[in-house]
This record gives sequence, C-alpha cells and structure tokens, in this order.
Amino acid sequence: MAIASKLATGNPLTRRFVISICQAIKKGEKHFTISTPRNFPNFEDYFKNNSLEIVWDKIAKIEKIEDSNWVYDFTVDNLHHNFIANGFVVSNCIGGVAALDYYEGGLSPGGIGFDIDCGVRLLRTNLTVEQIKPKLKELLESIFNNVPSGVGETGKIKLSFSELDEVLVNGAKWAVEHGYGTEKDLEHLESMGCMKGADASKVSNEAKKRGAPQLGTLGAGNHFLEIQKVDKIYLPEVARVFGIEREGQVTVLIHTGSRGFGHQVCTDYLRILESKFKDKLKNLPDRELIYAPSGTRECEDYFSAMAASANYAWTNRHMIMHWIRESFINTLKMKLEDIGLEVVYDVAHNIAKIEE
Repeated sequence: MAIASKLATGNPLTRRFVISICQAIKKGEKHFTISTPRNFPNFEDYFKNNSLEIVWDKIAKIEKIEDSNWVYDFTVDNLHHNFIANGFVVSNCIGGVAALDYYEGGLSPGGIGFDIDCGVRLLRTNLTVEQIKPKLKELLESIFNNVPSGVGETGKIKLSFSELDEVLVNGAKWAVEHGYGTEKDLEHLESMGCMKGADASKVSNEAKKRGAPQLGTLGAGNHFLEIQKVDKIYLPEVARVFGIEREGQVTVLIHTGSRGFGHQVCTDYLRILESKFKDKLKNLPDRELIYAPSGTRECEDYFSAMAASANYAWTNRHMIMHWIRESFINTLKMKLEDIGLEVVYDVAHNIAKIEE
C-alpha cells in the first residue's frame, strides 16, 4: 500500500483508484479488470506528449480574501463530482445511453446504476436576486431544516409498508393526493412522475425498510439543492416558453433520486442475477455489469422493481419541492402565486424505458 500511495500522490482520485487496484490484486480477485477507452495512450505516447518544456511550480500560499459577491463553488473539476463506478471514471458532465433490442437485449442493474431515477428538477420563480438577497441566509436555513440531507438521513414523514407500496405504484400522483404539490406540476414531469409496470411485490423488505423513512430527503454524494439565477439568455423566444423571461431571475435546482431504497433494489438484483447467470460473468469486464436477458423472469422482475424505484424518486423530488415552496412562503412572507416556483422540467438520468 505504501508503494501504491507513492504512485498516486498527484491526485486524490488517482490515489484512490490505484490503491483499490492494488488491494484487489492482493486479495486475488480474479474478476478484477480495468476498463480503459480505446484511445487511451500507452506510456511512451503519454511521456512524449507530456514531457514538454514546462517549468512546474507549486502553490506557496492559499489565502481567503474578502469579496462582496456571493459566489458558490460551481466547478465540475472537483473530487466530489468525479468517482469510479464499475471501473469507469464518471463525472456529472458526461453520460451514456444504450439502446437494446426489446427481444434480443437485456437489463443490467449495474449499468442503470444504484441510484435509480436519480434526476434533476428545475423550478422557476417570479423573483429576482435583489428581492431574495436580504433574506437569503434565512431562506437557506429554512430549506435545510425542511429538507434533510446527508447519508442515511430520514425525512419528516414515516411511511408504513402499505403506504410505501402506494408510492411505488402511483409515483408523484400519490404526493399530490396527499397535499404535496399540484396536478399542474405533474404535467411537467417525465412520465408525469409515474412509470407504468411498477410492482411493489418485486421489491425486498430490506429495500422498503430503507426507503420508508427517507422520502423527502436529499441524500449525500453529488446530490444538491441550489438556489440559482439566470445569468444569460441566449434564445429569448425559447426561454420564454419555459417561463425564463429575464436575466437575474431566480430558479431552484434539485438533484437527487431514490435514496437507499433504489440502492437496495440494485444490490438485491445484482445478487440475484450473479447467482442465476454465473456463466455470463466470465465475459464481463466487471461483475456489476451482469444482466438479465430479455424474456427471462429476472428481467421482467427487475424492470418492475426499477419502475417502482423510479416512482419513489419522482415522489421524493415532489415532496422536496413542496417543502422548498413552504420555505419561500414562510421566509419571504409572500403568496405562492406571487413567488412562482413552478416546475420547468423533471428528468431522470439513471433509468431504463421501453420505446418503439
């Protein structure tokens, strides 16, 4: 491990990656492989291209300075925005789409991801930065109190298994029926916040145990809830359709998914598929890319459980939105119709769907 640490001192991400490789080799994990792109340079090419006449220097001092602007760290080149999943370096600014034949393809829980229906929801307001700036600190404190964040955090409501089953089948519609959000909100959600084919019976009790107390929570990792502003409008006529009408307009962006519930669903089905389709593991670069072939019972069961997880995630973002609205109303002492906070869109980026 000492050698691994010395090999990887330049970057925390690299260090973690190299050490994980050494640990896997030491344990004798035969299934461990490293996936690299086809255009990944060999050492000779890398050395040639990077041995230029450059004088490297080091930072001598980092000093905090006073600044009147309220700038938030918005960089993507950040350790918390980059991580290794299934042997691949993943970042918020990249993505992948796989199109498979319905009859000849299959479903990979690891390919879809542990945070099923992790997605983003954008809300627009009628307010400007100048209107909320005097109350910004108070507003953020209210939101943090209303929307729990962090690993394993639980929400403001606790559901029974039977109530949770209703969420898994009905999605965001369940939230509206229980006073969280409106019918109009549903029109701006992907699939109107409810994916067909969900079956709560295909979800383990362990997943339900983890998910029942977490509805309405943000989670940790690269999830976030941000109060933003429109910096520049490039196509006014298009922006106007989405209700984005002026620069400086305040928006809110929510990024979260199905929390521990979706993670457990993925974990459960990885185990099921690894046991059922052992013969496929030898041809895969990573065992977490195991898949259920189309037409098998396991494929159908996972799709039903995944759809249930997606409905959980849409409901989760819907309830978070509700408590954001409450925070704005109570802090700014304004009516919701004056504030706005209407849904612009809600889309998932960890999901599988059947298309024609």
